Amino acid sequence: MQVCEAVALYCAIHAEPPSESASLNGILGPTRKKPKWEFTIPGQRPFGMAAVWKLWKNPTTEHWEKTFAVLTGEPNELMAPIHDRMTTFLEPKDYEEYLSPSERAPVHLLRILSADRMKAELVDASPISNAQVSLFESQ
Repeated sequence: MQVCEAVALYCAIHAEPPSESASLNGILGPTRKKPKWEFTIPGQRPFGMAAVWKLWKNPTTEHWEKTFAVLTGEPNELMAPIHDRMTTFLEPKDYEEYLSPSERAPVHLLRILSADRMKAELVDASPISNAQVSLFESQ
């Protein structure tokens, strides 16, 4: 993943296909492994994910650090059985407008891709445990 390219507080994260570990509605115990899925948009690599960034002063080091958050939304029909939210992707034609300074927030460019534009593939039936995932969910 590359660091944000940004103007103002908006950035586009360029990344390879995202993957998700299925939550399966929380029915897995702490020792069961979660299946891992890779999501692709055929013909579109890398992905442009909508994000925001901000300078943050680390209270421990007193240094200013660049931080970012990828924007998410409701899952489409492909993602819904696997996760309760999904990345908000930017269309390549919208990168420049999303990153340009503007009086209004570029929310009109934030879209949840339709399921028919995406492909999901099971890549590993045992990548991480619930205990490992909880490390990320608590942050």
